[in-house]
Amino acid sequence: MAPRSIGLDDDLSAYVPAHSTPPDEVRRQLIERTEALGDAAGMQIAPEQGEFLTMLTALLARLAPKGLICVDNTLWSGAVIDLDNHDTDTEAIRRFNDHVAADVRTRQVIVPIGDGLTLIRNA
Repeated sequence: MAPRSIGLDDDLSAYVPAHSTPPDEVRRQLIERTEALGDAAGMQIAPEQGEFLTMLTALLARLAPKGLICVDNTLWSGAVIDLDNHDTDTEAIRRFNDHVAADVRTRQVIVPIGDGLTLIRNA
């Protein structure tokens, strides 16, 4: 099956789990939905903050060559650079950002719009 792009005109609610869903259910739904798509050319995630790394691992396994993942809230209103801020979400986002920056399988950039948008592409 050829990779399928998920564009702005698509009904993304069919692909993006709701934020209020428990993390284990989000993972299950993500796996189900990405398996149904086949290799995806593009994906967008905005999961619970502590689940960024789990979601990234699941998505990278399904992402087509040169596919793109968009992750929202990666600057967290600037909290990630406030060294005095140690709340759970901020620490999770810092770990995610560090992990993504060190991942040699991907190319990535943080776009400083809104709360930060990280674009991750298979290398």
